Amino acid sequence: MNVVLICLCMVFFVAPVSAVELSEVVLKTVPEWVNLKGFVEPRVPLDVRLLAKKEGMSLREAVEVQNHFYDLVMSKGNKATLEENFQGALSRILSGNNVYENVWQQAEIDRARFIVVFDLDDTLINQYYSVWKKGEGNWDIQLKEVDLEKEKKRKFTNNFIKLTPGWKETITRIKKLGGAVIFFTAKNDWMSQKIFAKWKYDESTHLSEKIDGFMTKHHLILVPGEDWERGHAYPMKDLELIDPTMKRIILVDDNPLKTYQPHNVRVLQKYKPDLHLSDESSAELKAMYENLLSELVVEIEDSLAYMDSHPEASFVDAYEPYCHIGRTALNSLMAAGATRERALELIRSSKDLVLENF
Repeated sequence: MNVVLICLCMVFFVAPVSAVELSEVVLKTVPEWVNLKGFVEPRVPLDVRLLAKKEGMSLREAVEVQNHFYDLVMSKGNKATLEENFQGALSRILSGNNVYENVWQQAEIDRARFIVVFDLDDTLINQYYSVWKKGEGNWDIQLKEVDLEKEKKRKFTNNFIKLTPGWKETITRIKKLGGAVIFFTAKNDWMSQKIFAKWKYDESTHLSEKIDGFMTKHHLILVPGEDWERGHAYPMKDLELIDPTMKRIILVDDNPLKTYQPHNVRVLQKYKPDLHLSDESSAELKAMYENLLSELVVEIEDSLAYMDSHPEASFVDAYEPYCHIGRTALNSLMAAGATRERALELIRSSKDLVLENF
């Protein structure tokens, strides 16, 4: 099994390779009420944009410094100071080795025609459901071997993972169309890694060989700005970390609040195995869950076809009618009698139909 997961080693360089100190890049003006779930204590969220500017690195590299920093601080038995942990994390990236903790194929991402980022919980997987008790066939990943009868008597288990129908076909099709596939989850790092280690594409191939990137909770960032006053400040998936142009990338997520970039988000109906696999569920309900990802593929194919006939359009431009903020206009036009094709045409040719932001 070729699992591309690099263990984080607590190794510090004898001489620092940077003059930047932790105190220079910590967000100091974060209001006390801001939800910092996902950031280590004490409250040390990094300003990754400032760090990138000071060090002349990319945003992706800067957020990887943050990832290593948090991993080090939270590692068992670590007695180093926050500053020592920060310098150790920074040195790892500045050493020139470009060591990423997880799968990261920068060359593939750079040359991809478009990028699809998938959330995990309730989007591609469900780890908290009960129908697994019906037996094998009702889960796709088992995290550890257990006595099933004893496990069924427990009040709670997260040992079984059900994958959203069509996940493999979706990844395969996106790659065939010239796209890059990245997973970006807000799930705790240790559990994310545990699931990913067990996730096989097929009997002989690990998933790591089929995707281009894997980002976890420690890659979430706070976005300074007016949202702090509006009450919406908490760690988010900033897509600019992956695509600085923001013109090639969409995030597929069941929760639109996980990012502040509504033109780049495709909100997916939550996948619920207990409804999908229930004997009492209607045929229509079962079909809905089985069609969640195939519908996404149809939208991507349609957007690429539009790009082919409109060379000036970016992928995000072409995908506008399907994004979180554009779908409102799409639904309204169709409700007023426009065909789907006509509604798509109107949205793509009349940018004023779609708001800049919510």
